[in-house]
Amino acid sequence: MASNILYNADAENFVLAGVLRNPDEVYSIYGDATLESGDFIGTETKRIARAIDECIAERRSPTLPYIIEHLRLGGNDDTIEYVSRLNSLPCSIPDAIEYAGTIKGLSISRRLANAGAKIIEIAREQRSDYETAVSSAESVLRGITQMLPTPERSPEPADIIRRMKSNGPVQTIPLFFSPTLQAVTGGIHVGEFWVIGGFSSTGKSAFAANLILDILRTREKKVALFNVEMSQETYMTRLISIKSGVPQKSIRDRVSIGLDQHQALESSMRDLERSPLRIYDTIGTIAGIRSEAKKIKEQNGLDVIIIDYIQSIRGHANDEVKDAREVAIECQSIAKDLQCAVIAFSQVSNAFAQQDNAEGGAGNFYSFKGHGAIRDNADVALMLRRDRKRQSPALNVSVEKNRHGELAQFICHMTLQTGAIEEMILSEEEYEDE
Repeated sequence: MASNILYNADAENFVLAGVLRNPDEVYSIYGDATLESGDFIGTETKRIARAIDECIAERRSPTLPYIIEHLRLGGNDDTIEYVSRLNSLPCSIPDAIEYAGTIKGLSISRRLANAGAKIIEIAREQRSDYETAVSSAESVLRGITQMLPTPERSPEPADIIRRMKSNGPVQTIPLFFSPTLQAVTGGIHVGEFWVIGGFSSTGKSAFAANLILDILRTREKKVALFNVEMSQETYMTRLISIKSGVPQKSIRDRVSIGLDQHQALESSMRDLERSPLRIYDTIGTIAGIRSEAKKIKEQNGLDVIIIDYIQSIRGHANDEVKDAREVAIECQSIAKDLQCAVIAFSQVSNAFAQQDNAEGGAGNFYSFKGHGAIRDNADVALMLRRDRKRQSPALNVSVEKNRHGELAQFICHMTLQTGAIEEMILSEEEYEDE
């Protein structure tokens, strides 16, 4: 009922008409209200708004041909006639900006109404645990606060401090497999961009899989993995192997295993089947990742994006160095825009490999392959090292950049058959020997 009341069809039509007639002014129309497709409620207008979002993600002006192209790609050919009608509506840019504010206000009101219903549900479910109930209710309201338009998020120091006080404790995702990494970073924070680098076959994908399983251990946290080098099935095999303890080869080759392992395997599969995880192996552009992540965020929520790895993702320049720069900058932007964490893995340069060999594994961190923006835009950066020739299970992890805390070095043990990683607690003498 609230959705029907908190809806202005004319405002949605006129805003889109203003964009269609003035596609180069889309940022002026959308800008102050921070409007997006999730704020629209009409079936046809939402489809058109989503097509505009996709054009923006691709850094294209949302001209009529591009809008129609995206509608067709989405299987919404029947909406094209609606676009033609909107294109004939007269709407000035000032009027469109005013209507955009109306739509945003109604969108926030709808979400407040839904939040109220959610808080009532929380109160009923947590009758005896009032602390959990209050924390959950605050979390629901914080989600609405984060979507407020820019003018309502004042740049004045007093207002910023007031918002910081009202936000409550910082919500982070803990890291269970590494106490040291948890201690120096405080866990994975919303809005942060992490980069994890290493040579080929060092254990980057295994590290990613362990991170994913840690994220999924935290109730209701949702994660999306983007990787074009390995299939969905290959990555799922890694996750199942780590979680169950059954070697990857046994799962892949479907060899006979004991009863205990079989039960662990079935249990792990059931847990992952129900998990809020999404794995993509065909989205190879940063624009595509932004578009898909935004859709997931709007429909189901999203806490962490993992990209394995930066150099396999294309930008607009069709140039390795320029694309790496664009991907790094976009990763940081996506983390802030979608209020989630982005963790990207990266190859290291050939020059770094030579230097690292010459210096006995003490090479300079600032040599990710592609562009310095990978280093510059990261909030947290790790470097992974392992003796691959000897198939050593010792994985050296170095926190080389941490905007909000200390640097650190520690050693993890990687079970090569499964990819499971766990930090080794060593004395200072033992660490130096390693």
